[in-house]
Amino acid sequence: MINQLNDLGHSLERKLKVYGEFLEATLLLQEALEKEEMAAVAQLLTRREELIMDIDGLDRRINRYRQEGLFDRSSEITQRMGKLPEEIGRALKQIVSANQACDTIAASRCEATRKELMILSQEGKCLRGYAHKTEQIPKFLNLHT
Repeated sequence: MINQLNDLGHSLERKLKVYGEFLEATLLLQEALEKEEMAAVAQLLTRREELIMDIDGLDRRINRYRQEGLFDRSSEITQRMGKLPEEIGRALKQIVSANQACDTIAASRCEATRKELMILSQEGKCLRGYAHKTEQIPKFLNLHT
């Protein structure tokens, strides 16, 4: 039982650390999106994917303890873990806020690009369609003759 509580505590500490890394990557992503540094954006998105996989693994581990009834002893957990769950909750709120800022920047840039393309299209400066229309009717081989 004590080993399980220690492992749970370690998992929660690790989760808080990974959340901190994810928040840092998200804030850097926000900055890269604002500066339109697409190489940095791609690297940070890859880093965030790696961190999400780490978080998923930790969540599975923590959920095993929840299924085993370890969380039924909430007073013991609170005594051993202290404010760790609250810190994880605060970190998650910060992550959500930073991620929403990234979404807003990306959506804004997407809309600006769409408007630019519409203007170019109206001015006739971009290609309309995928290929030039041919004036000839396509010829096919008649295999019966």
